[in-house]
Formats: sequence, C-alpha cells, structure tokens
Amino acid sequence: MGSMIVNAYGAVSATDPLGPMTIERRDPGPHDVQIAVRYAGICHSDIHTVRSEWGPLGTPWSPATRSRARSRRSAPT
Repeated sequence: MGSMIVNAYGAVSATDPLGPMTIERRDPGPHDVQIAVRYAGICHSDIHTVRSEWGPLGTPWSPATRSRARSRRSAPT
C-alpha cells in the first residue's frame, strides 16, 4: 500500500506552537472515505491534548475538532 504527503496544521511536540506542516498518510483503502478538508477549527480541549496536559501523545499531531469537508472518493457499496 502506498502513501501520500498532505498539508496539515499541527505541532511536532508538546512545547512547539501549532503551525503549518506536511504529514504522510497511507493511501485510502477499499473501505475508506477520502475527504478534502476546506475549513477546520480547533477547540480548547485540542490545545490541552496537543500540549500533552491529559497524558502522552504521539506526534506530530494535527487537531481538527470541527471541519468542513467534501467527499473526494468513497468505497463502493
């Protein structure tokens, strides 16, 4: 299975500020829905999470609690 590089907004550590980044994602599988995110926002709990205030977190981490997206590809029905 392949992968793709996508633009994101996130943090690479609990002490770094949120900012633009690129992340590697696996290619969508046969049961996945691929979306194109047009707008995204974060809430205060995302800030606590990215700062590891509620426990350790794997990084990089890209929060997007609220988003507006359009389906690009879906699994066959």
